[in-house]
Amino acid sequence: MITDITKAYKNYAIYIPSLQESTADYCFNEKQTKDEVNKRHLHPLKFDLEKLNFLNKDAVWHHNATLYSCGQYKGSTISHRNIVAERDRSYTTIVGDSGGYQLGTNQLKRKQTKEFLNKYTDKPTLLAKRWKQCGEVERVVGFLNAYCDYSMTLDMVMWGSKQFDAQSKSPVRNLSVQQLIDLTVENLKYIDSQRDVGNEHKTKWLNVTQCIGKVDGVNSGLHWYNAVKDFDFEGWAFGGGTAFHLHQLLRWTRKIIEDGKFENREWIHILMKSPPYTSILYTAIQNKINELCNTDIRISYDSSSASQIVGKQYSLFNYEELTSDISTWSNSSTKIDARLNTDILSHSTIEPLPSWHPLSTLINHNDFFYDDGELHKSLWFDTASYELARNYNMYVQHRRAIDACDLYFDSELQNHSRIPSLLIQLIEYCNEYLTCENPNSFERKHVSLLREYDSKFASIKKFVPKTEEGWNALFEDFEL
Repeated sequence: MITDITKAYKNYAIYIPSLQESTADYCFNEKQTKDEVNKRHLHPLKFDLEKLNFLNKDAVWHHNATLYSCGQYKGSTISHRNIVAERDRSYTTIVGDSGGYQLGTNQLKRKQTKEFLNKYTDKPTLLAKRWKQCGEVERVVGFLNAYCDYSMTLDMVMWGSKQFDAQSKSPVRNLSVQQLIDLTVENLKYIDSQRDVGNEHKTKWLNVTQCIGKVDGVNSGLHWYNAVKDFDFEGWAFGGGTAFHLHQLLRWTRKIIEDGKFENREWIHILMKSPPYTSILYTAIQNKINELCNTDIRISYDSSSASQIVGKQYSLFNYEELTSDISTWSNSSTKIDARLNTDILSHSTIEPLPSWHPLSTLINHNDFFYDDGELHKSLWFDTASYELARNYNMYVQHRRAIDACDLYFDSELQNHSRIPSLLIQLIEYCNEYLTCENPNSFERKHVSLLREYDSKFASIKKFVPKTEEGWNALFEDFEL
């Protein structure tokens, strides 16, 4: 049983689950015996809830890093007990999300910001002119400085503009791409101006990249990059149009290498990606960057799937052995009640958790069900049940990330015969692409390999082209 996930990651790229506020708060909740809203008795957990605080070395399993979004908050402080707020900074790392997605989708919690955006949505010139008055940038910088070690800069999302999506309902939809870039630069100037103000803890900043393709014949990604690249922050963040497809991430990685913008940097974060197939690819890219740039950069990547699969499907991730069968490198899950039977519900049968999972020392499978004062009575899931399931899933994702990297990189555990040939080829492709003489030509020669990868592993299928014309557009030569 592996309980120290931090140590098990060695020097691999690290998966950091996107932590929900409810989960971060839960470990410090008082144990409740009754839900006064639903008038139900709650799960009588027989262990200290702090055992689920994976940021703590004394938890049932420990990993020292996670992603946390300030978009979950109205203000710049956490007003209650929370594992992020009370962590030991000497051995933990929090990567902060600035809430750009929530801003672009009008899901921010701060009332004043929402009112400001609603007031000026149809007055883009005034919105741009008065953006500083809104106070959102100050809130974001205050929160991230207070609680995070590396943070994504507050980017104004280009995908919210009607220049990208004519049907956009984003509160920034009437701003042009140029206005969004200009506002982002204003945000970065403010961030930069605050780096030496005060004596309190300061976060380190990751410069966010964006790309939505060509707008009015201009490569939006290069236009964005050229506007932000000279801010001397501590790293970079990739997502959406700069990292959804593997070739996009490699293109931008090579561009930044050639511009010398990885020098003296510490961290790279890749948004919305899950292990295990990404784990070996991102570790290979991380290692190549460090080799070429003489740096010690760490790559992290995140997803919220450990929580989402509980909330939407009430399922647990399967911990399958990774083999040369590529299907074992995709995440599968089983509904928690799949093996539920009358004996379990009547408590006459105890279904243990698998012994490789640290939670097996605290609970059994039956503990995922609780109803009105009686364990395992029916399919009632309370807050405790959900948090146990989330904790279970986060651990499984960590283990699969580590297992994948061990098979390729660990001198004692490596076994390339258990890695699909597609992934072996892609690792070789990543290494060669970053050093080849003509990257566009090299990419064209390997389009079929990249297409196969996208078709098998794309996390959002709607972004995978359905036509040859779409594929051809996706692989248009990159303007290096």
